[in-house]
Amino acid sequence: STWGLFSKSTTSKVKMELQLRPWSEFFERFKVPAQQDLNDRVSTNLVYYQANYLAVVALCLLYVCIARPVFIIAAVAVVGAGIYLNKNTKSIKFSGRPLTRKEISLAYITVTLLLFYIFGGSSAAAAIAVSFAAILVHSAFRPRSLKSRGATFLDVWFRGSTPLGSALKAELMDDNDNMIDEENPKEDEIKKEQSKFRSAFRETMREKYLKKKD
Repeated sequence: STWGLFSKSTTSKVKMELQLRPWSEFFERFKVPAQQDLNDRVSTNLVYYQANYLAVVALCLLYVCIARPVFIIAAVAVVGAGIYLNKNTKSIKFSGRPLTRKEISLAYITVTLLLFYIFGGSSAAAAIAVSFAAILVHSAFRPRSLKSRGATFLDVWFRGSTPLGSALKAELMDDNDNMIDEENPKEDEIKKEQSKFRSAFRETMREKYLKKKD
């Protein structure tokens, strides 16, 4: 990977972690977003408040577990599969070809929804719909703070220490690898393009998460 040496120094010693933000901060204030700021606000909040969003989903699914105890089987299977996939993403293959992170995520989501519907029925469908609607509304209407922008910038650009932060960072690296592999097959050109991309990406991240205000 053209990003190998660069990413190794920033991620090799980092353990995945989730930080539950204070609920007083979570519900502190809301504001209708400007159309041009919506994408940046949602992406920042999804990374910064991901532990809180996970708690919202877990609370909704807890209701399903109480209403239909057999649903616990599906929940345990999904959590176990998620932990395994997170640790073994690079070793998963299909027909001899390594699967990309996007392909694995799509397959995981599809199987998860299928299991939830089989074991939870309409109760699970309603719980998932409610939780995801709540997450979408909150991430869109909760203004970003300097703290949330800074934390997201550090997570995506430097640490990749949370599931979503790591996923966003890996996707950007993969996209850059694909672009360079297709357009610049020579090693010296790859290094030049890598340097240009790092500089441009760093400035973009600073603009999105540190300079820009909601």
